[in-house]
Amino acid sequence: MNKVIIAGRLGQDPELKQGKSGVDVVSISVATNDYAGKEKGEETNWHRIIAFSHTAKAIASYTKKGSFVVVEGMLKTREYEKEGKKAYITEVIASSVDFSSSASQEKTTGSSANDDLPY
Repeated sequence: MNKVIIAGRLGQDPELKQGKSGVDVVSISVATNDYAGKEKGEETNWHRIIAFSHTAKAIASYTKKGSFVVVEGMLKTREYEKEGKKAYITEVIASSVDFSSSASQEKTTGSSANDDLPY
């Protein structure tokens, strides 16, 4: 099984593009933090996320630099050529992205919408 879940903040605004076949594509960088021990403290890791079609449009419409997202997808390593040498990059191909949790976290007021219900 090839499944990964990344929860973190966008490092830049998403940029929606159209692929060669006309499908919408968005690429985002998501930062996660890990504790690397007493001497190093907290360490930031960057993850490249690729999304297609409706998911790509939603990310481009509802997120921006600093937005908190939870991405579920699969790892994919691809090969490309850089300065005549083979290079490799590992990306997360998103199957789903949740950014609604960031809105609820940022808008927490301490009261619940259910406070007015009679039951």
